[in-house]
Amino acid sequence: MSGLTRGTAGQADEGAAEIDVHRILEQIERRLGFCPALFKSLSQLPEALDVYWRQAQSAYLNSPLPGIVKERLFAYLSRYCAQPYCMARHAVWLIERQERDRDNGRASMAAAEVVAFLRRPRPRPQELEAMLERLASEPKLEAVWPQPGSWLETQLFACAVTCFLREPLAGKCHEALQRILPRRGYESLLMLLTFVHSSQFWADARGTVELDPDIHQAMRAHPELARWLAEYREEVAREQQDLAPLNQVLAREKRRFEGVVRSIPDALVMADMEHRVTFCTPNVRSVFGYDPEELIGRHKSIFFADPEAYRDLEAQQSGQAAGAVSTPVEMELRRKSGECFAGEIVSTVLVGEDGEAFGCLALVRDVSVRKQAEAKLQRYNRVLEALAAGASLPRLLELVVRLAEDARRGMLGSILLLDASGRRLRSGALGRLPASFSEAVDGLEIGPNIGSCGAAAYLNQRVIAEDLLTHPNWKEYTAAAEHAGLRACWSEPIRSRDNEVLGTFAVYFREPQTPTEADLDLLRHGAQLAEIVIDRVRKDERLRESEQRYRSVVLASSAIVSTAGPRGEFSSPQHSWERYTGQPWSEHRDWGWGKMIHPDDSRRAQRAWRDVLKDPQFSTLHFRLWHAATEQYRHVEGRAVPIFNEDGSVRQWVGTTADIHDRVLAEQKLRQREHEFRMLADNVPELFSYTDAHLHFRFVNRRYEEVHRRPRSELLGRHVSELVGDRRYLQSLAQHYARALEGQRVSFEANIPTADNPGRWASVVLIPDRDEQGRVSGVYAMESDISQRRELEKQILDVSGEEARRIGNDLHDGVGQELTGLVMVADTLVTALERRGLAEVEIAEKMRTAVQRCLGEIRTMARGMNPVSVDTQGLMSALAEMARRLKNLYGVDCVFECSQPVLLPNNQVATHLYRIAQEATTNAVKHGRSSRIRIELSCEDHHATLRITDNGIGIAEDNKKKQGMGLQIMKYRAGLIEADLQIQEAASGGTDVRCTLAAEALQQPMG
Repeated sequence: MSGLTRGTAGQADEGAAEIDVHRILEQIERRLGFCPALFKSLSQLPEALDVYWRQAQSAYLNSPLPGIVKERLFAYLSRYCAQPYCMARHAVWLIERQERDRDNGRASMAAAEVVAFLRRPRPRPQELEAMLERLASEPKLEAVWPQPGSWLETQLFACAVTCFLREPLAGKCHEALQRILPRRGYESLLMLLTFVHSSQFWADARGTVELDPDIHQAMRAHPELARWLAEYREEVAREQQDLAPLNQVLAREKRRFEGVVRSIPDALVMADMEHRVTFCTPNVRSVFGYDPEELIGRHKSIFFADPEAYRDLEAQQSGQAAGAVSTPVEMELRRKSGECFAGEIVSTVLVGEDGEAFGCLALVRDVSVRKQAEAKLQRYNRVLEALAAGASLPRLLELVVRLAEDARRGMLGSILLLDASGRRLRSGALGRLPASFSEAVDGLEIGPNIGSCGAAAYLNQRVIAEDLLTHPNWKEYTAAAEHAGLRACWSEPIRSRDNEVLGTFAVYFREPQTPTEADLDLLRHGAQLAEIVIDRVRKDERLRESEQRYRSVVLASSAIVSTAGPRGEFSSPQHSWERYTGQPWSEHRDWGWGKMIHPDDSRRAQRAWRDVLKDPQFSTLHFRLWHAATEQYRHVEGRAVPIFNEDGSVRQWVGTTADIHDRVLAEQKLRQREHEFRMLADNVPELFSYTDAHLHFRFVNRRYEEVHRRPRSELLGRHVSELVGDRRYLQSLAQHYARALEGQRVSFEANIPTADNPGRWASVVLIPDRDEQGRVSGVYAMESDISQRRELEKQILDVSGEEARRIGNDLHDGVGQELTGLVMVADTLVTALERRGLAEVEIAEKMRTAVQRCLGEIRTMARGMNPVSVDTQGLMSALAEMARRLKNLYGVDCVFECSQPVLLPNNQVATHLYRIAQEATTNAVKHGRSSRIRIELSCEDHHATLRITDNGIGIAEDNKKKQGMGLQIMKYRAGLIEADLQIQEAASGGTDVRCTLAAEALQQPMG
């Protein structure tokens, strides 16, 4: 961007004088001897004429390339212009007279040679590939261009043509030219090719350009040239037709190239000696905000923010050597929008063939992001240095604010911290803010519409007030802001790593301000630095508190707290060790502490510690240690935790040694008692078990293994239902265990089968186990086998039932028949006495009535001893008869209800149910003093239920506990038929007896 200082440095293009077309045309005529028609055609476009003439000087007339090369290249490349002017102009210059050649420093060619040269075809791709292979071994030239006419010059000429036409091998040709030509020669060639493009553009844009007079003269003097020009358009048309596919490829490649150029953040700008832009890449748009066409012809000082700095830079670089690349210079530059940014400039002076500088080429890079990152890093380092130095929190926060203020001119900063209530902001650091304003914001209550800081802390988001006089959050604080001379405020919440609001970082301005992205980044960074400072200081405070608590715990603890080296050696005095063992530092240092371990435990402890050192991790070890106070070895538990270095090696060990002597003795005593308990439990004849609150076996005695023929290990941990089966558990055990878990002592008899004895009956006692809080934590169970007793009782009942049936039959068949005969005799006697009219007829009538009543009683007794008929409906008829008899005998309201038939194929089951009903109704009449009895027989869900309810006085609690013979027989009969008998008080008073028969009993055949 800077070069020689010819012209007025810093002259702004906006105020430049109007372009003088006449003066430019005069300059052209003086330089060339006449004014070519193409320049004249641009006289109506002053700016275009001025730019084109400057480009002609820098890229063509002042180019260090040999004159013959420039003319030949210009003429040959002009073949591809639709207008003949450029080709004719430079072809004629090639064949002009020797005198003019001498005056203008140009070489000459004969007309026939020129025409043959122009007709020469381009190298084919295969030829060009071979040419590039040969050029790969060529060394770099010292001259800007090889000797005209030489083999190397011919090859490079072909490469230049290929680059100009943007053919497929243009990229490789560019690489060859850049590798062989010196930088000055390569840049000059590129500028010349660009100028040829510009000339063709303007020739095509102006339409038909009239040929200059000397061209007409040359055509008359050289007919072969005239014929060539006549054929030019046809030749160009053919060429363009041939190039059509290539042009499509080139257009595609051009789009790719332009995409690459646009992606490069740097801008390339070329200026002439008048400091006006002659060329720039499209990337100036991303760097400066200008379109490239806007910059052509404008003074380059528009890029600089400070004119004085620009002039100083020009003065410093005025002595820069021609062709040398300057050292990168960082300056404050200015975009089209007026925004200033940090830029880095690298420039080089462009020198023509005559050794005179004709302009400069500069590479401009936007380094604002890098400068911001460097500034952020510097601020971060300053804060870390202050933290390392142990600065207090107020000083650290003040440093954060001052660093932010120094990074942005005209900015004032502040940090406010949330107090313990989390509702008010307190001053943390107020930088250069006026003291009056600082006092006004101290204690500010947060809220969604409270200024910038109060809202930012409440909403946990950034709040931007570009103008405090118009922002709604500042309506109540406008007077304070105006008094302090503040007009803008941006506030960022300071967040912890857990996204908790700690406070706010705010910046103020004395003029309304809209933040840029760089401003927002500075605001964010200030809040981040504040968070780092606050977090670090608070962590240090917590660490100091933790260390203090640790010291207090160590001093107050009865355990030994120690630190040891990487191998476990004591490298510093261990006061708690000395206090417990009585071993002084001189003796317990290094490995001396091992002497305090019991001799029988020492070797085992050493082996264990060596294993820990092989794989360092948290470890525990039990051993006996000498206790000075009691003068004995006591059981202790040692725990060790490794502290690692960054490389994974152990830096030190931290350990505790706790006295567990009393606990070990208690555990030993407990184990002895458990052993005694097991010995006792394993030697009793009953089955003994213990289940937890979830009814999983935790202990079973040896008898359990023998009876169930399953090892103890297989039983432990299993649920009770897994031993007896789910159905048997729900039918016989579940309700009793539930009562035991409620805290009741439960005794019952149940069918608990084993693999060898499916009909096994047991008497079970469940005792709840309560913990210290009184909660039931398990159940003890004592189980005695009563199968033989049950079988004997069953036989007794069967015998007594059979004897009762026999007696009943005897009464019915013997006494009953005799009484029936007596009734018939009595009937005859009454009839005879009535016929005779004797007074004894009344006596005879009484006798007949008494005999009839006796016969009824005998029949009732016989039916009671064998109540149920041997058929499936016998129970229903027997219960109905029972209700009628009770009503007749005792005068009670006794009813029998059976909504649907209940068929019991087994007569023994039906008999037992009848006896249970008989006992229940008899108790209701004799003991319950009931006036209403209800007998129900029903069947639901394949279960038969017999229910007897009354309205009597119920069963007293003491009677329940006494378990009279009647109740015991009822329960026994229910057990025989595997029924569930429940006796409880009825909801409306009285007694409710319910006997539920399992589904299997309904299906058993009559036996």
